[in-house]
Amino acid sequence: MRNIICLVLIVAASLAIRLYRISEIPAVINGDESGSIIHPMEIVLKTNKSLFSLTHDGSVSYVAYLSKTPPIYLLRLDPLMSARIETILASVLLLPAFYALLRRDMSGTAALVATAALTTSYWFMNFSRVVWIIMDSTLIGLLLIWATLHAVKTQTPKDFIISGAFLALSLYNHMSGRIFILASLWIMFRNLTKIRLLILWATTALILFSPQIPEIINNLSRYSERARSISLMREYQNMPTQTFAQQLSIVFRGMVLFDSNISHQGYENNRLIPPGQSGVNLYVTILFIAGTIIFLTKKKINSYWLVIYISNFIIYQMTTNFVPSWSRAFSALPSIYAVAALSLNELKKILDSKNQALSTMIILAIGATVVLSDQYIYWNWTVSSEFNQAQQPSLSLREYPAWLKLQKTHLLSGYPPFTYQEWSAPLPSP
Repeated sequence: MRNIICLVLIVAASLAIRLYRISEIPAVINGDESGSIIHPMEIVLKTNKSLFSLTHDGSVSYVAYLSKTPPIYLLRLDPLMSARIETILASVLLLPAFYALLRRDMSGTAALVATAALTTSYWFMNFSRVVWIIMDSTLIGLLLIWATLHAVKTQTPKDFIISGAFLALSLYNHMSGRIFILASLWIMFRNLTKIRLLILWATTALILFSPQIPEIINNLSRYSERARSISLMREYQNMPTQTFAQQLSIVFRGMVLFDSNISHQGYENNRLIPPGQSGVNLYVTILFIAGTIIFLTKKKINSYWLVIYISNFIIYQMTTNFVPSWSRAFSALPSIYAVAALSLNELKKILDSKNQALSTMIILAIGATVVLSDQYIYWNWTVSSEFNQAQQPSLSLREYPAWLKLQKTHLLSGYPPFTYQEWSAPLPSP
């Protein structure tokens, strides 16, 4: 019960720091956030062709933005606040799922500290206060893992249907979250799932995803354009050995050593993490590397965490350009903190043998250091002019009401949404 109370407090604190001045900070709306404003608005105004029509980048349909519409309907919020609040709620709901998965492998103390560290991470905070559908896909991915673990434990058709429903939701959402499907398959095969139940799982997902399939078939080139645009194969038919070695070096330094010297090489990374920082801070880096060594030598954590991490490493880093990419790597963030938590758990076991009370205090002190350090970095960065500049092209909150009014007028008049570049240039009257 004590651990549950602590988890509730972490969730409540996480919600509070995300809602703090959310209508003022961030003070700009970047291009990715604008898509999460416009597409839910199109659904509400009924100006999109259907929920299964592909959106601006072609890789997802309007279904991925459907969850951002209830605040508009129920709370009568404007689309910006609706999208920001939905993303905040997704980031907070992710925490109990993350904690529940960690508790399968480690003590409550280590799991709680890791959950607190994850939720206050400057990387995680930025993605939860600036609207990204990647947050939704990561939440769905963790729920898919939890549902799959439960299904293989009970071996009941009902639970495989539930897991299959989460599989379908993963297919509908941002492509980086689809690595959880690989981890889910890994769990299935590791637990020797009966073929008929595996078929039921896949069939459930196929039925729920089937309305999307005709749209993908009819627009296959557009649907795959996003993946092709970031693929190294677009530049190389056969990647030279030297290029592969360079790519491996960059990704290893970025995603394993978290070397801040190369963390801002990707074209969009300056707007995703603070200047001079890597994806995670030095404390988490040390814990992650130690946790990786512990896993490789003692294997004291469920291997699906490594499947999630390695899948992201290979599919969204090694084979793509502009790396390390902290947007495409976001779906691996829970696995990074899970491996780091393994270090905390092992350290607590060692210290418990000497003095249990002192052991808990040390683990909590480490957690507090990580949390306070990341929060200090995040808040100093997000209110700075450097943050606003890094989000370009973007829209200031002062411009937002006029921009929103004109977007609504254009949508209702049958015009497609206009871009920030078009907003800055003269537009024809609808």
